[in-house]
Amino acid sequence: MLHFQGLPPDVIFSIFAFCDICAVISTAQTCKHLHTLAFHRTVWFAFLDDLNRRHFLNDPNLRDLSTDELLTMLKRLINGPDTWALTQNEDFAPRIAQKIILHPSITTGPGRDSENEAKLLPGGCHVLLGNWNSLECWSVAEDRLVWSRSPAVRTTSLLGFAAEVLDAADNSIVVVLCGRIPVGVQNYLEIFRVNLLAGISEVLFAVSTLDTEIYNFCGDPIVCGDLVAIPTRPQKDMYLIINWKTCSALILACDTPHSTLRRRPGWSSQIVILPNHLLLKTIADTGMDEIYVLALADFAPHWTRLSGPIVDLSTAVFLTPVPVTRLPKLVTQRMDLSGFGSNHTRVFYPPRSRVSVREDPLRPDVYRVWVYVAREDRPYQLLRATLHGYRLSCAPNGEVAWREYASAPTPDEMYHRAITYSGHTLVTSDEVGHEIVAPTRTQARRTVELVGDPWGHVDVAAYSGAITYPTFNSIVILYFE
Repeated sequence: MLHFQGLPPDVIFSIFAFCDICAVISTAQTCKHLHTLAFHRTVWFAFLDDLNRRHFLNDPNLRDLSTDELLTMLKRLINGPDTWALTQNEDFAPRIAQKIILHPSITTGPGRDSENEAKLLPGGCHVLLGNWNSLECWSVAEDRLVWSRSPAVRTTSLLGFAAEVLDAADNSIVVVLCGRIPVGVQNYLEIFRVNLLAGISEVLFAVSTLDTEIYNFCGDPIVCGDLVAIPTRPQKDMYLIINWKTCSALILACDTPHSTLRRRPGWSSQIVILPNHLLLKTIADTGMDEIYVLALADFAPHWTRLSGPIVDLSTAVFLTPVPVTRLPKLVTQRMDLSGFGSNHTRVFYPPRSRVSVREDPLRPDVYRVWVYVAREDRPYQLLRATLHGYRLSCAPNGEVAWREYASAPTPDEMYHRAITYSGHTLVTSDEVGHEIVAPTRTQARRTVELVGDPWGHVDVAAYSGAITYPTFNSIVILYFE
């Protein structure tokens, strides 16, 4: 009888190609022969090449790397840059491995709220730049403008944008942008498919509406597959969700207490769309943060068909808000208040919190969920801030598993940027400037110097840790050792 160990190496390599990395590592622990095959360069080149095609890596030249270099690259993907790690040297700072500067013609609008925003797309090949009221896509390797979208009305405000990179072979992205036209106070949302090679785009869906009690776009859109979501009213805590392929829409109402909305505008709720689920962070009547995981299949009865891919919601059928209380929850996570003071009933202000959800590059249908939570027992007096880490598993059969695996204190009274897959956060304060904070109980932090006088939002890549930001005359991308 032929055992698995007795199969030819090429056959075992082919079997490994159908396994995830964790399964291969487990197999390597069974015997010396399989350990040798499991750590053969053929196996790890295939794994890293797959991660590269799925845009977890920033397009490296894998063919020239040894097995050890491939393993080091995977370790960096999971743990973050090496120079972000905790050391005993208090003078240590993250070391920049590469600095890339792009040279767009920067336009700044009037007022303090007119800061521009640059986002490095997954894969590291392109940057989206919100250049005042226009949206531009720039090639990193060639330092050239690939595509742009400018409004017909010059005084239009660009409220936010998002993008999703499609299959690498397709070389295209889906871009979502929303804006406001001051004449008549009209909001709009547009969805494009952009061909990055040809620099051309096609409109997939477009929504316009007058600024009403419900249709008041007020933040960055969210895109995942066929679905796009946009916050529509901070005072009401609602989201407009659009399926651009089926030309249907719904309004999701979070039912956040009015006192919370008044005290914490912009901090009360947040949604993240996954391939088959929706994660919602909101605040319950108790004043505590709650996180729900909802199945998108349960939204089916609530979709409203629209007249077509170009629609004016001001004259279309009225979308009745769907309260989240009417939807079944697969997961309900109430955030623990332990460590925020002995008298939990005296928490005066609702929490300030943010959620970052990152796909696990090693396991299919698994996600890391990072939740930053800060509490006050008196107005403007923080008790403590913490960072919680959860593992969310969404099996193909519909089963959902949720567990906490990390919890650590984090600096408060700072502005928190997005949290990376490894749990590192870029925080900003007037006293210190920019710091990288590691997800450890010692609140390990490292100052990072952002060259070129940043003007606008600072973006942190989820897996590479690359920091991207606009200046008055350029876009700067920093990679770290």
